[in-house]
Amino acid sequence: MLTDDQKRLYARHILLEQLGASGQARLCAAHVKLGPEADARAAAVALDYLARAGVRASESASDESLELGVGSTAAIEQLAGDPALHECAAWLNGAYAAVEAIKRIAGVGSPGRLDADLSLISEVI
Repeated sequence: MLTDDQKRLYARHILLEQLGASGQARLCAAHVKLGPEADARAAAVALDYLARAGVRASESASDESLELGVGSTAAIEQLAGDPALHECAAWLNGAYAAVEAIKRIAGVGSPGRLDADLSLISEVI
């Protein structure tokens, strides 16, 4: 059940047909935790998006938190290819991880996979 403050804060989320008040209540009740190998840059982006959606980060390994699928620093570097794109790759990975967590918590959509080849971008620039 959402409080009056939460209803005001998340009014636009609640209006989304796929989410509604029940989906937003699930988001507000959810906790996520980072895996031990998570890239700090990607994690910061993901946690920011999730906090704006009402999801809280959890430090405790014993609770029933959803583990956030943020890639490791090595995975970010591999995704980017070119070192100049590491920051962009971390941002994309963090945003994507947040969206996937929101879908899973709210029970909407189907799981996806980030398959971007960012090394192609560096050839164009």
